[in-house]
Amino acid sequence: MRYTRKTKNKKRKTKNKNKKGGQIITYAETEYRSTHAHTYDCGPSVFYLLGYCDEETAQYMASVFPEGVTSYIITSLLNKSYNSSRYNNSRWLHITGEPEERLAKLRELIPENHATIGSYGDDDGGHYFAVYNKKNNFKCIDPQQEFQGPLFRMLSSAEYLWDSFYIVVSDLKTDKKHLVTRAIIDQVRAEMSDSAENFASASEKIKAKFVPRPVP
Repeated sequence: MRYTRKTKNKKRKTKNKNKKGGQIITYAETEYRSTHAHTYDCGPSVFYLLGYCDEETAQYMASVFPEGVTSYIITSLLNKSYNSSRYNNSRWLHITGEPEERLAKLRELIPENHATIGSYGDDDGGHYFAVYNKKNNFKCIDPQQEFQGPLFRMLSSAEYLWDSFYIVVSDLKTDKKHLVTRAIIDQVRAEMSDSAENFASASEKIKAKFVPRPVP
């Protein structure tokens, strides 16, 4: 989401303040940006694609999480990098309802020409990709598997995909990029190692693994 600037127009300011979105950065379609590190690098690859970190940091992230990153790690990295207060928590939101309801929710959360992280999974693991709003038509962009196509068509190819579809949302509005650094990655790793409670919580979340994308 674009950064909210102060304005003298009170109505406009209120509108921007109330509009919620994901940990979203302005996105323009570009080449696939994958770390090509291992079969569990979908998380770092999406971070690189969306500009949360640069290529070198994405490679580092893949190297220190050789078995993939959990959903807990995803939001921890974003909160420490982009959010300055507890009111701006990045968090996972389960997108449910009939197709029309899901579409309306996505349009409310993700402005045009913006993208956020999406995920799906089952008991064997999960997978991360980018959810991109292109003129109110939503695309799935998967840098790891070098695939892009209509989001709803991809999710409709298997029932478990719809049932396990989540996106990252937050109250933050920003256009800043590359705020996830090696130091923040190391901080999250250290906190997980030091805190048994956090580690247990993380282990219960979706773990990023290579999940072959069903052919629509």
